[in-house]
Amino acid sequence: GVSYLVAVEFYKNAFHLSAPREELMRRRGEIAVDFFANRVGLFHSAKATLQQLCKMKLQLAVATSSVSASARPFLKRTGIESFFDMVVTGDEVQRGKPDPEIYLRTAKRLGVTPGGCLVIEDALAGVREVGVDLEPVQVGGDEERRDLQGLAVLLELLVGGLQVAVLAL
Repeated sequence: GVSYLVAVEFYKNAFHLSAPREELMRRRGEIAVDFFANRVGLFHSAKATLQQLCKMKLQLAVATSSVSASARPFLKRTGIESFFDMVVTGDEVQRGKPDPEIYLRTAKRLGVTPGGCLVIEDALAGVREVGVDLEPVQVGGDEERRDLQGLAVLLELLVGGLQVAVLAL
């Protein structure tokens, strides 16, 4: 994902919208809160994968471009909130994705180096721009990648130097 501001600027330019940026930001926020809090579901096997990651004794965190008002209700409604040691949302950072600030803040708050984190990202832009000594992996997109079962196997291979898995929603 990308920050609300980046998304609004894209829509404003692409569709030649005359509405003020602040109004578009407000409306996009309202739609996103409703959409994520009430309608979006989990990827297939997401809960099973999170259970496997917890068995591996990894710290798990969420670093999401979504604001807290949409991210936290989604985590609670889908029953995955308890899997995470920390949630960092887009309204807690100055620069949204694709800037790596949210990942760096998450690592710092968890007390680990960025090199000890694996970022699991559902958006190609987030994977491409992670950089900063974090190891990115993309999931989601087509049906083959929607099954997350193999992700825990991948993490088992990496777990030697891995301290944290940061799920970027």
